[in-house]
Amino acid sequence: MESNTRNLSTLRRTCCACVGGGLWLMSLGSAQAATCEYLISNQWNSGFAAEIVITNDGDTAISGWDISWAYQGVDRINSSWNVSLSGSNPYSASGVSWNDNIPVGGSVSFGFTGTKGTASAEIPEVSGDVCAPANQAPVAAVSADVTSGDAPLTVMFDATASEDPDGSYAGLSFSWDFGDGNLGQGDMVSHTYQGAGTFVATVTVTDEGGAAGSASVSITAIGNEAPIAAASATPTQGPAPIEVNFDGSGSYDPDNGPENLSYSWDFGLDSAVGLYPSHTYTAEGSYQATLTVSDGEASASSVVNILVGDIAERVDNPFVGVKYYVDPLWSAKAAAEPNGELIAGYNTAVWMDRIGAITDGIGLRGHLDEALAQQAGMLMFVVYDLPNRDCAALASNGELRISEDGLARYQDEYIAPIMEIISDPKYANLRIVAIVEVDSLPNLVTNLNEPDCAEANGPGGYRDGIRHTLNELGKLDNVYAYLDIAHSGWLGWSDNFAEAITLIGDVIESSDTGWNSVAGFVTNTSNYTPTVEPF
Repeated sequence: MESNTRNLSTLRRTCCACVGGGLWLMSLGSAQAATCEYLISNQWNSGFAAEIVITNDGDTAISGWDISWAYQGVDRINSSWNVSLSGSNPYSASGVSWNDNIPVGGSVSFGFTGTKGTASAEIPEVSGDVCAPANQAPVAAVSADVTSGDAPLTVMFDATASEDPDGSYAGLSFSWDFGDGNLGQGDMVSHTYQGAGTFVATVTVTDEGGAAGSASVSITAIGNEAPIAAASATPTQGPAPIEVNFDGSGSYDPDNGPENLSYSWDFGLDSAVGLYPSHTYTAEGSYQATLTVSDGEASASSVVNILVGDIAERVDNPFVGVKYYVDPLWSAKAAAEPNGELIAGYNTAVWMDRIGAITDGIGLRGHLDEALAQQAGMLMFVVYDLPNRDCAALASNGELRISEDGLARYQDEYIAPIMEIISDPKYANLRIVAIVEVDSLPNLVTNLNEPDCAEANGPGGYRDGIRHTLNELGKLDNVYAYLDIAHSGWLGWSDNFAEAITLIGDVIESSDTGWNSVAGFVTNTSNYTPTVEPF
């Protein structure tokens, strides 16, 4: 019984509705000197067994103790041990010669059996000089002299209305979190919010026993927000001389009307003001036109890239007659391996296998810029994030789910930012080879028994995702889409091969430009199937 008592020493009366096997329930009061615990060790149809444990939590020994309790229902005691028990309800108990004194940190216990009704055994409140009521948490209160105003905004906070139900105000301590990353101490404090925003200031009031309560107040500091600049241009590329019409009408001011904004443009060697200026570029080169929008207090900028010069014509085979891009990150890893320098200079594809890969590290734009720095003519990257991606795989399942509006996220959060990057005019003379969705469509031929593949075979699945990707990539003459068609070890059987050809052909023909949407096909991606079948 003693070990079970210790296991339940942290329970409180709030658990008295819980029932189960073994030791069930207890009530207690945390005293100035002791903790008094009422424990039920067993109960049956018409009876129960219980004990009370008194633990000396104080710093002086207890010499003699008296406690009492009463049942509100039909429960009654019929026998007891290790105690001097009196009364018939309420009951009074005091120690006997061997357990009347309790040293610091020590505990004593006594037990009893009783009768009860059909309900669970009752848990009465134990009271006595050694087990006074538990320490109650302070009641925190907060007020502020102002709750809104122009930034910088100084606020006087007041927590002096806070109370300690069972202690003195002098024993309370006050800590503040002003909601803007700053902290404070004291029952009355002043704080200045430097910037605009809505902040929740919270005071935590703690008593000498360590119990705490908190209260909060919301403060709104009003300030000027910087405008949002958005520049566009038509056209963004072409041979010299080229007249470009600029447009700043997408800009706006979050806290004022557009009439308060001013627009200034920097074309490099020239400048202009207004919403819709034009500029003629007479020399070949890559230019940045910068729009600066101001509301009189704050400003923001937006950049448009302009490519002046002959644009490379689209070719039948983007791999012929150009220097290939070498990924410096992969090359460094390869070179660090034994004999890795033998392959470190070879071209590889950059995998965009999740939304984060577009910007993580040097990101897709960083690879394109590095390709220009290498004076490369061709870069390959892999489009690889369909909803329910690799539906029959174990290790390469993607981040998007068809059932969770995955197609919309694929279009808006994955394909759209890729298109924004690769359509930058400064990459217009770089042949960009896009390997489209490895091992996707073949799963719809061989793995429809998998639930994820069956789902990918329907609306919002692989067909819709790939069709959208081909339509988007087809808008750029320097981008060459190669659709992945798995490998012979997968589709080498006649029935699979014929079905796959029909499926792939149907998807391509349903795109905006049909067969012109693909430059070719990719097979055996990241696999080792022989290029010549020996059997």
